[in-house]
Amino acid sequence: MQFSRRKRTLGLLMLAIAAASAPTTVSAITLDVARKCEAATSKAFPPRVPGNPAAGSAAGSGADQRAYYSKCVADEEAAQGAGKADSTNKPAAPAK
Repeated sequence: MQFSRRKRTLGLLMLAIAAASAPTTVSAITLDVARKCEAATSKAFPPRVPGNPAAGSAAGSGADQRAYYSKCVADEEAAQGAGKADSTNKPAAPAK
């Protein structure tokens, strides 16, 4: 079964429009959160040789460090999001 050139072009065009309209939002962490979590990770996983991060960690692996950092970022963002009260976070007015 062969499709005409027009149908193939129309199909490719629709596919391109669908791909372009897909949401691409990414949330970025703040500098303060990154600094806090980096400091906490460095404290929890000290280097085996002080001053030489290439020597490895005295506790845990690289995967453990990434998991710790990711959990720290998630916890900090959740804590900041829960404490914010601005115009976008207003509670709904009670129904009459």
